[in-house]
Amino acid sequence: MKKIAAKVKKNKTKKKANGFAGKKLKVLKRTKVSVLSERETEILQNMANGLSSKNIADKLCISFDTVESHRKSIHRKIGVNTATEAIAFGFRNGLLN
Repeated sequence: MKKIAAKVKKNKTKKKANGFAGKKLKVLKRTKVSVLSERETEILQNMANGLSSKNIADKLCISFDTVESHRKSIHRKIGVNTATEAIAFGFRNGLLN
């Protein structure tokens, strides 16, 4: 009886892991079509050019908090945690030049 319970628990864990992995892949597939807005792409391009959030805000005449909001949105949409990962993703997927 314990063996059966262990197998059931193991299978549920696999399904959860596979379900999560599938969702992650779907997000990445959609971003290749460019789910980033024009402004988010502009922010990402400026990040790739080495500008800080403060400098981006000054350049685009928007607030620092707005830049930070766009950065968070970019990270969420493309499924990354750091600016470096976001920039690398942008170059790999043709979002940046």
